[in-house]
Amino acid sequence: MASSLQQCKFLDCLKRKRVKITLLDTQVIGVINRINLNKTVILEDDHNVHDDTVNYVVIDELQEQFGPAVATKNVVYLFDILLLGGRAFRNGLSMILENQYILKVTHDCRCIVSCLSAQFGVTLTNVFDTQVADIMLFNKDTGGFLPDRVSTLQEVVRLHLKVPISEMFPFWAQEQCTKENPEVWYIRPCPPALLTLMAVSVIHLLRLRQVLLDALMSDYTNLVDSYMGSYQNQSVNLLHFERENCSNAEILNSLKYVRPGEGFQPTFSILEKCDVNGKDAHPVFSYLKDKLPYPDDDPISFMQNPKYLTWNPISRNDISWNFEKFLIGPEGEPFKRYGRKFNTIDIEPDIQRLLKLTKNESKHASDHCV
Repeated sequence: MASSLQQCKFLDCLKRKRVKITLLDTQVIGVINRINLNKTVILEDDHNVHDDTVNYVVIDELQEQFGPAVATKNVVYLFDILLLGGRAFRNGLSMILENQYILKVTHDCRCIVSCLSAQFGVTLTNVFDTQVADIMLFNKDTGGFLPDRVSTLQEVVRLHLKVPISEMFPFWAQEQCTKENPEVWYIRPCPPALLTLMAVSVIHLLRLRQVLLDALMSDYTNLVDSYMGSYQNQSVNLLHFERENCSNAEILNSLKYVRPGEGFQPTFSILEKCDVNGKDAHPVFSYLKDKLPYPDDDPISFMQNPKYLTWNPISRNDISWNFEKFLIGPEGEPFKRYGRKFNTIDIEPDIQRLLKLTKNESKHASDHCV
């Protein structure tokens, strides 16, 4: 009887092989994608299979050029700590991980930090955690709320990088392998299919960091744009004089900070809290959703898992979060609907357009009356 280790090695050798399977009434030709423990086989279309484009290098023994070898954005280096042990850190890896000037990007650094500290005495520094950034962005977009759970790497990649479903297979395959047989990661030498899965799972991290960072900085960039545009439409001649004793007072005199509760008086009407979805939805919102069934900037996204929704019945045109916005004309006709992530400041062009349309219609009506 073959051992579990031998079975895993044998099944791994079959992956990515082109096969022809003859059944009683037909033949199936394809490339083996996966062989499940319940003896089912998943095949890919032979014409859709392409070679893996991820370049990776496995470091499982110490080399003279150990340190500089990892300083690249084009190749993924996989350090086999199971084989190298503490020697890897003593021979240069710890200098990279503990260097405060070298950025390390990871998703959910908690287990990594704990392992490095407890087993190898390494203190990880200068870390950008994409899971933490995703939580901060959710908190920012929802006005202070926190998600009910943290997101996995595949969820964050899919959401923020818009990666096609066809490219998400390595993430799901890695998760499935771990669930079915956690011991598979201890096989040495590590099967090539697993090495590819590990390499593919990290190639998105650098781009993901940049996208998340840009999203988190959107409020700042909007403020800068507003600051630059404050004189854009005015005829102003600027004369610049170098002054030693300015003390940066110019920007302080131009910006004004407003905080609710410190003398701020809203100039709009604040109405009573009401339901916007379900059987008790306010008639105004029922009317708005009927006229504008989905946000103009996000017409295809669905809401979260229905089991977390607190109203019923659930409809496709329901309002997904507090910060959805509606632009309504002076006669009460809905003009446009915006998703919760659409910046309020970006609605201004539509407001200007609506005002112009309203002005033209009023003028046209006046001409007819005359």
